[in-house]
Amino acid sequence: MENEILNQILSKLQNIEDEVRGVKDEVREVKERVIIMENEHGQSLKSLHDGYKLLYGISEEIREDVRRLYSHQDKQDARTMLLDGEISKNSNAV
Repeated sequence: MENEILNQILSKLQNIEDEVRGVKDEVREVKERVIIMENEHGQSLKSLHDGYKLLYGISEEIREDVRRLYSHQDKQDARTMLLDGEISKNSNAV
């Protein structure tokens, strides 16, 4: 009888050890997956950040181009006004 009880206890202990081993294996697998996901996520964030920097740089170039165009337009407007004034003076003198 005692032998039977001891065998049952040993059997249950073995089952518990097997379950703990299984849980440890699952935890290890989960940790590995988390590491992979973190690496992929980090790469995605880096790509997004690089894309943002690229687009920001392009938008700054466009802004500078627009500033130059406005400046050029202002100079052209001033020349046009000057020429219009000269033409008006010449027309009135004739």
